[in-house]
Amino acid sequence: MIKDIVQYRAKLNPNKIFIIDQNKNITYLDFNQQVSSIMQYINKICEHKYIGLQISNKIKLLQTIIALNRLNKIPIIYPPHINIRDNIIATKIKINLTDEHFNQVKYNKKDYSQNNKIIKYNKNVTQVILFTSGTTGIPKACELTYNNFKHNTKLWNNIINFSEED
Repeated sequence: MIKDIVQYRAKLNPNKIFIIDQNKNITYLDFNQQVSSIMQYINKICEHKYIGLQISNKIKLLQTIIALNRLNKIPIIYPPHINIRDNIIATKIKINLTDEHFNQVKYNKKDYSQNNKIIKYNKNVTQVILFTSGTTGIPKACELTYNNFKHNTKLWNNIINFSEED
């Protein structure tokens, strides 16, 4: 089982900076609370297991992916290009969440996702569905698991040698 690292660090060191976006520091706690607010919104509007996303704001996209994973839903990330209809036909999943939906999310300082336990994931469970570049034809949907991301991260770390500050 793999721990939800964002949630774990929000409990362990809530005021530590998680990410800097447009010169604004976002702590683990702030990020985690925003994920929880998105979870509440998703619970109100999406009942399906597979949720189509077309979100250009990278922070909101990451928060939404984490929120969906915590809800045991699978995000399908649709690229913003003109042939999007081919992707939707291939997956049979419409776009459920876009940038405009975040105007309706009520951000709350209360963290609904915690329930005083650390969320854990099976390493072989699908985390996200992405599309290939389609350089040799129509882009194809690819399921990626936590294990895929874990091994990819290790390989990148061997090349870049990340530090605590990265």
